Amino acid sequence: MVDALIAILVLSIGLVLYAKNWTANYGAKNSTHVRSIAATQVAEIGNVLLANISDLDRDTPRGQIIARMQQFSGRLEDHLNSYAGARGYECTNNGPRALGAPNNSINLSQATLPRAWAQGAASCVSIRPLPNLNTQTNGVWVHIEARWIDAHTRDNQTENVSVYTLVSPL
Repeated sequence: MVDALIAILVLSIGLVLYAKNWTANYGAKNSTHVRSIAATQVAEIGNVLLANISDLDRDTPRGQIIARMQQFSGRLEDHLNSYAGARGYECTNNGPRALGAPNNSINLSQATLPRAWAQGAASCVSIRPLPNLNTQTNGVWVHIEARWIDAHTRDNQTENVSVYTLVSPL
């Protein structure tokens, strides 16, 4: 229990410091604010993943935890990304792409993160369990990434916040 709380605290502090210290190429104030929004969402997704296995105890076989994490993370990712079309972008393997926009003209009205945040998604979300990474617990490492088209990028570039977190029963 204490180990899990320490891990969550370290992750939260790391995300806050990362978001506060990052500077953008084209405008630090707006882009830093946008990154902090995305960092918050990534941390919230990590908490949702932990909540999904909160009914399991430390003796639960690792295979059962991996199976549940793979199934739940896939459904959660699909749900979060399902808002994209209604918000004017689509999620691709390379991240978000504004619908109906030429690849070289992304402007403020096409910035995906602020529009999507009201719907609960930071543009495109990727949640990837990494069951092949061994742990000293029966938990599973998960890679969580939020990618978006920022108002200050050019040529359809995307920004991202990416975190690895250990999801393990308390």
